[in-house]
Amino acid sequence: MLFLSNAGAKQTGEVIDDVILPPWAKSSPVLFIEKHREALESEYVSAHIHEWIDLIFGYKQQGDAAVKALNVFHYLSYEGAVDMDAIKDPVEKQATIGIIHNFGQSEHFFVILYLLFIINFILFLFCSVGVLFAPFPIFFLSFVMTII
Repeated sequence: MLFLSNAGAKQTGEVIDDVILPPWAKSSPVLFIEKHREALESEYVSAHIHEWIDLIFGYKQQGDAAVKALNVFHYLSYEGAVDMDAIKDPVEKQATIGIIHNFGQSEHFFVILYLLFIINFILFLFCSVGVLFAPFPIFFLSFVMTII
């Protein structure tokens, strides 16, 4: 049974067909979603989701922690790994751009989300005990947004 209609094509021009459900889904999109939801809401996932977050968005994305976790990729997949303006050879530059466009680059947007979470938590604590005066959150948030 057709699950997802796709009207795309590969760079070679080969048409990408529609998504076909795996045999275990018994041609049922509902069963397919139910099984995935069941897996995502399981005790195992709840107990280990933080590990995945660390690999994909967190401190195990780069550096020694990434090496230890076997979570390293081609150097061009890391944002800021190459200075495009420094590449003089037009063929090398085009190849580098092609690699980046095809495979993408990781970003550290989780750091920003984490900072915003911490800021919200601190503001909540101060507001809940009545320590914070009214103009402070506006000043604080505008200051934080300038650093981000």
